Amino acid sequence: MGEVVSPVTVLITGAAGFIGSRCVEYARARGHRVVAVVRSLSAACHPWQDNPFIEIVAADLATPGGSAILAEALDGVDVVIHAAASIAGDDAKHARDTLVATSAVVDAIAARQAAGKRLVLVSSIVVYDTTSLRAGALLDEATALESHPDRRDAYCRNKLAQEAIATQAAQSGELDLCIIRPGAVFGPKRIWNSHLGPAFGPILLRIGGRGQIPLTYVDHCVSALVKAAERQFSGVTAYNVVDNDLPDRSAFLRALPTKGQPKLAIPVSWQILNICARTLNLLPGLRRRLPGLLRPAVVRARLMPLYYSNARARAALGWQPELPFVAAMQQALADETGA
Repeated sequence: MGEVVSPVTVLITGAAGFIGSRCVEYARARGHRVVAVVRSLSAACHPWQDNPFIEIVAADLATPGGSAILAEALDGVDVVIHAAASIAGDDAKHARDTLVATSAVVDAIAARQAAGKRLVLVSSIVVYDTTSLRAGALLDEATALESHPDRRDAYCRNKLAQEAIATQAAQSGELDLCIIRPGAVFGPKRIWNSHLGPAFGPILLRIGGRGQIPLTYVDHCVSALVKAAERQFSGVTAYNVVDNDLPDRSAFLRALPTKGQPKLAIPVSWQILNICARTLNLLPGLRRRLPGLLRPAVVRARLMPLYYSNARARAALGWQPELPFVAAMQQALADETGA
């Protein structure tokens, strides 16, 4: 017999985005009614317009008007998946698109008088503090969160701040919070990730063969988010979402077609890159202009060889990534080219 799922009404922010749009489709496939929140109606997928079980709501959550629209849209909603956020840019962009938007979502949920105060927050595995780990260690939910965000990049800093906003509300009893921390999410048109090493045009400094890349195929990530939304939870819970079959950096490059490869991949140990980053950061005039992967704390967080566990998410959510890495990569590439 197939899995029996009780239908719920789920509001999904960032519903036009890479993860959010697939959340809408997967939630509908599971029989749920969806309120899809997009920044503008033009961003909504066309097939949604004719689906009576998908309500499209246009709201810029970083504006007072958008917050008011969101509050109205929550009527009848059982659970929120908050996927709206910035994945690039400086602290100012992240503050607007991630932190202000998250505060609006949290405030709207907390203000509700009815039930349905559950929030599934899309965070990231970047929030962990790897200075407490040695090379070759296991990173899981017991690993401490980053205690010096000023040493990291804007994405890490704002994901930590985003979690803090939601966690404070949950600890005050204003909502129930499930934090999902995906690894590097890959799929069509989003194949590459910074865990491979710094790239300079066609040249990649590929970090040595040890350790895993903390990947999750986008469909696997989405299934974890929706399965979390289907479950009752209270207080604050957090789960890391990475795939079962995690490649090292050499295996990742082998899975790419020839045209997707860097022209020259130079193997470099992460310790050497870390020494170079420390040296460059001693030069005051250069320090502020260095890319993230030439900052010592970022080198350690993204490139030190580590291993990753998804055991807690699998046990608690009934979640199971379906595809091994090579099959998932082949599917992503096929979807990208329309093959």
